[in-house]
Amino acid sequence: ELSEASGRDLAAWTKGWLDTAGTDTLRLAQGADSRWELQAAGPNGELPRPHRLHVGVYAPEGGALVRTDVVDLDVESATTELPALGDSAELLLVNDDDLTFAAVSLDQHNLARLLDSAAQLPDATSRAVAVVTMWDMVVSEELPAREFVRSANAVLAKETTEALVEPFLDLVLTGAERWSPDRDRDDLLGSIAEVCLEMAQDDTRRVVALRGLARAAVTADQLQSLRELTSDDVDLSWRTLIRFAALGQFDEGEVEALRERDPDPDSWLRAFAVEAAQPNAAAKEAAWQVVVDQRKIPVGNMQEVALAFWQPSQPELLAPFAERYLAALPALAGAGMIVAMVTASAMFPISGAGTEFLDRVNAVATSSEVSPLVRQRVLERADQLSRRLRVRGEAG
Repeated sequence: ELSEASGRDLAAWTKGWLDTAGTDTLRLAQGADSRWELQAAGPNGELPRPHRLHVGVYAPEGGALVRTDVVDLDVESATTELPALGDSAELLLVNDDDLTFAAVSLDQHNLARLLDSAAQLPDATSRAVAVVTMWDMVVSEELPAREFVRSANAVLAKETTEALVEPFLDLVLTGAERWSPDRDRDDLLGSIAEVCLEMAQDDTRRVVALRGLARAAVTADQLQSLRELTSDDVDLSWRTLIRFAALGQFDEGEVEALRERDPDPDSWLRAFAVEAAQPNAAAKEAAWQVVVDQRKIPVGNMQEVALAFWQPSQPELLAPFAERYLAALPALAGAGMIVAMVTASAMFPISGAGTEFLDRVNAVATSSEVSPLVRQRVLERADQLSRRLRVRGEAG
């Protein structure tokens, strides 16, 4: 009935989209005759799913980009040729209008244009597609994170669509914190912090911007602005104290004063996260015992505590705890299914772990001592770490 109503044979669609796991990749390239083509590949080298999508054709006009044409494509094979395009095409944006689900990879020409001009795209959907495309290429190890952060941060500075500001900000922060080499991190975070300060002047973006500033502030001026702008909000004040603690500016008096202001009976958990962020071995040891050994942190608060603990700027301090994570994995079998899965995932080292750790964590995770559910979470996180290390140039 659906096939009759749509006028299309849906058998291939059903098999590809409902019966097959994984994500296809759509790669823009020039063929032997210099015509543009879209090369599609399914997960693990399989045939691609059927896709219907748009390729937006953009050209510069008055300091912005305008869409001069749109190519409507049905992708049903490994290679789909685009029609001839005019010389005015400055940028081809694959999956414009966001009609399908796939990872996208651009050729060097269009990638360079996108990096330089993503913020000039005319509407929220095209900007979202641009940011996601660039992020896909970071994750697939085709684009340095610093280039992504530079371009996406420029998009963020101009973005006013509320639904996009927070996810854009989270991506640029993640790119700077976890996917960039240590030598680039503070410069990238500083540039993000400046955008957050600009956005904080807009009431509709203020709260999201200040949350971002609490992750990104690095200079004395940025930190002072962070303290001043968040002082009247309890949640933002907790985030601010975590940032200051991570930078070695822990103040027990401030923590106690904020606990008195906070009406939440579980405010001790926010205070605990502040303490866990400190760059000293005693604070890390105390936090580890409570979180991993004694398992006293509720699963709903585990992520905030874990992010405070595994500070990207503290790799040397955290390296011994990466080793202790390996020893803790088998013991999680007796913690209960939910606690074991959440602890294994949240406390997976995102700082202080290198390629040697990866070899060992894969061996431990696949041993008979680790439950299948924990194993799956650990192997997923290990794959993410492996990608990050390669993108950062730290893979062995």
